[in-house]
Amino acid sequence: MKNSKKYDVFVSYSRKDSEIVDRICQIMAQKQIRYYRDTTEIPGGSFFFEELAEAITDSYVFLYIGSINSYTSIYTPKEVSFAIAEKKNTIIPFLIDKEPLPRNLRLAFSDLNVRNIEEHTIETLVDDIVDSVPRLKDISSNNEDILDINGLSYFPHYREALANYEYAERYFYDDRYDDTINMRMAVAANAKYSIMRGFKSRGEWLFSLV
Repeated sequence: MKNSKKYDVFVSYSRKDSEIVDRICQIMAQKQIRYYRDTTEIPGGSFFFEELAEAITDSYVFLYIGSINSYTSIYTPKEVSFAIAEKKNTIIPFLIDKEPLPRNLRLAFSDLNVRNIEEHTIETLVDDIVDSVPRLKDISSNNEDILDINGLSYFPHYREALANYEYAERYFYDDRYDDTINMRMAVAANAKYSIMRGFKSRGEWLFSLV
């Protein structure tokens, strides 16, 4: 299926929450998720707003990082209002502190599943994002089929192997393997071997691929 949007996710957040957003984006990158995250220190001007508007409409998912910082931000409320008005995205609110949602956001998100970090891990959040993007669902389905061929579904760390496999496919695929090796199967087999040996670190088993 051809992906008609430039991004999978638009991340709406306060720069003051960059540390936790860094973690979210790192895991999204491992899952092959294409995201837009504005890192402009001093935004302003019509070009800045045009860029934000285009990125929001060109994303499948609008991920709102809720916190005391984003509630008092100048820009994130504008981004939320635009995303809701455009009706172009799946909106996923994710709350990262105990500060209650302001009344206007409670109304805006009243029909949505509002997740919070105490009950919903970052990994689970990213899995929900994958399920919301057709392109990513297809990739995840293909990866699981390949791992099942190798019998990994019978191992207790199957999900960990799937994450390792996706990580390896993203960062270690090399065109030199095209003529002689099916890289996808090689990575899956290597992940299986690592589980059987009890390895937990990606570095320990990926090292043998390079």
